[in-house]
Amino acid sequence: MTFRVALLAVGVPVVIAGALAYLAIYVSGVYGFALFFAVPLMIGWLATALLRIARGPRSLSDCLSISAAAALVLASAFLVMRAEGLACILMALPLSAPMIILGSVVAYSLFHRREWNAIRASAIVVTIVLTAIAIEPRFHHSSSAVVADSILVRASPRETWRAIVALDRIPQPHDWIYRLGVACPQRTRIVSPATNGLRVCTMSTGVVVEQIEVWRPEAMLRWRSQSAPPPMKELNPFADVDPPHLHGYYEAPRGEFALAPAATNMTILTRRTWYTQELAPAYYWRWWCELAINHVHRTVLEHVRDAAESKGARS
Repeated sequence: MTFRVALLAVGVPVVIAGALAYLAIYVSGVYGFALFFAVPLMIGWLATALLRIARGPRSLSDCLSISAAAALVLASAFLVMRAEGLACILMALPLSAPMIILGSVVAYSLFHRREWNAIRASAIVVTIVLTAIAIEPRFHHSSSAVVADSILVRASPRETWRAIVALDRIPQPHDWIYRLGVACPQRTRIVSPATNGLRVCTMSTGVVVEQIEVWRPEAMLRWRSQSAPPPMKELNPFADVDPPHLHGYYEAPRGEFALAPAATNMTILTRRTWYTQELAPAYYWRWWCELAINHVHRTVLEHVRDAAESKGARS
């Protein structure tokens, strides 16, 4: 493949898709269907259409290869320009990859198997994507849910409650999800143990200040967050990055511990988190959010269980 062909079939889609992605993120402020579906489809479409213009009819494998090359260059540009992190690019791949393939296959059937006007049709596609970016904020909305995880503690509610109140440094796990940069709990401290008191939780990405809403010893501790550090630290081989989706697109405003006696000297300890997230499609990003929340819950619950059972054994 000559430099001219590569510049046209790879470079032009990268520039156009990069510009539209910038509009979606920084102007429309929506990480949604236009960004994760329409823009990737356009990459496959444009790369395949421009390959037809530059080299004439080619095979489907050539079209898919040039589309994949354009997507790879764009993803690399996001990393080099510090616009995004590696983990989030990988998380978006199950959404974007099928759309890149679809765009390439449709363009192949129209331009390489038939004689459609590639320039005119591609201009229409770009206009449609631009329109989708412009109107999506009118229809975009956040999704909310609650995640609950429970564990059996072989200690009384009194010992379990004491372990919760005495939480301090939490041993750092080495789960793969934390290695991706998801915020990991490091330390918890109750400043004032009462309703309307304060609880301070140190995460690997910052400090969360929480106001206690419910203080019922041996039964329930519920709080509302007053600050929100980033939910994760992006991995980028070139530099530290701080993309917009780390600020305000995911929030966990409330959490709680609930204790219920299970049997003699046993307690069912439940950790709940209420959260909202702004990314679309909600069903997909909700899965990632809840996966991360489940890991955080498990980390804290297991630490509380071990502390309570250790104290119960000594007593």
